[in-house]
Amino acid sequence: MQKLGALTLVAAVWLASSASANIDIPGMYDARSLGMASTGVAFLDSAAGMPINPALLDQIEDFSFSGNVMLLVAQSKAPYPVTSIAADGQVVQTAVGQTSEWLYVPVPFLGGAYRLSEQVVVGLAFSPLAGTGVSQTYRPAPDVLPELEVSYEGGSGLFEALLSVSWQLVDELALAVTWRPTFVLTGLKQPTPIPDIPSGVWVDPKGRPIYNKLELGGYELLAYQVGLFYRPCSWLQFGASYRSKVTVEGEGSLYTDNAEGDGTRTRLEARQESSFPHSLRVGAALKVLEERLLFSTDLQYHFYSQVYKVNRLEVRSPDGTTQRLETRLNWTNAYSVGLGVEYRLSERIAVRGGYAYTTSAVPDDYARAGLPAPGAAHQGSVGLGVALFESINLDLGVSLSHLSSQVEGTDTNSGQGTYANDLRQFSVSVTYH
Repeated sequence: MQKLGALTLVAAVWLASSASANIDIPGMYDARSLGMASTGVAFLDSAAGMPINPALLDQIEDFSFSGNVMLLVAQSKAPYPVTSIAADGQVVQTAVGQTSEWLYVPVPFLGGAYRLSEQVVVGLAFSPLAGTGVSQTYRPAPDVLPELEVSYEGGSGLFEALLSVSWQLVDELALAVTWRPTFVLTGLKQPTPIPDIPSGVWVDPKGRPIYNKLELGGYELLAYQVGLFYRPCSWLQFGASYRSKVTVEGEGSLYTDNAEGDGTRTRLEARQESSFPHSLRVGAALKVLEERLLFSTDLQYHFYSQVYKVNRLEVRSPDGTTQRLETRLNWTNAYSVGLGVEYRLSERIAVRGGYAYTTSAVPDDYARAGLPAPGAAHQGSVGLGVALFESINLDLGVSLSHLSSQVEGTDTNSGQGTYANDLRQFSVSVTYH
């Protein structure tokens, strides 16, 4: 069980997105929102506004259908353990910065809304809630075993169905409630770390790394979201949305390659909780120049400290022995501020841009490879909207985000060095109304 303990020590970390400042990836639902720095809680007027603020459905006249495809292109940098030989001949292990491969991940959104009456609009959508990912290949012991190459691959996603009902309380004010059944899928493949041997990882008799693979899945049916939309006049709008915490009990398997290198592997039962925090989002939208120019601002606040203090993994072996391992994360609450602008060049064409500042929930002392980097991310966005026909709109959005921090090494992080995330987002939306 000594090898198993070393294995699960790292596997216990539920991978948050190495692509973004936090696990909430901005602008996933709508290209118009992405082009305006992922703002939209006070102005989106299609079914794509449902995950951001369901009360926005009050703006729909009869029917709206939205489809969006976003391509996430992500890369991260962090220290990884590398074994080398010092000048005195001693084998030492240090943390060396490694830049991951670029990840390419398509993210879909589909949603529709229908006005039942003058006061009531209903909506149904399917969307991701949070994304994850890491892909890294490197040589852990270039001096000791120059031919040894290992890879880390992982991904995790929370997906949800949205059923929303919006009520117009008075002419200027709407309230909405959303039921959010949520599903999680997690996969992680990594070599088994053994710090006290020259290679730094467990290898078979032929010198090949012994890998372990974690596969989990689960669902939660009790999540919800509430929203408000207030429009005191035609040129000024306010929005607010609260999203409840989601905790999914993931169950699955932990597979470990056998040490003999014969191609077989051992299966253990695994259980792990995956959580997504409470979040609050408020914003405003201002229209000027005969409503041709739109300014928007959003403030988001995520209560990560309530769900990412400690991460726990439970593993049960065939003989009934259970190991419960904990990885301390000590995440803190995080916020994001976005400013967006849209200018209509004509009745059919609009151009957009924006900037957002997002703090990371990960403290320096608990920075780890495969998790978001600590610090703050800067996001710049541009976009284009075209009314193809009277009832069909095409929107394009592009966003670039960068976060980089220099961190001192501690016993609780992956070591001293640069932790960085780069995220590029390309989004296409089609809306029928």
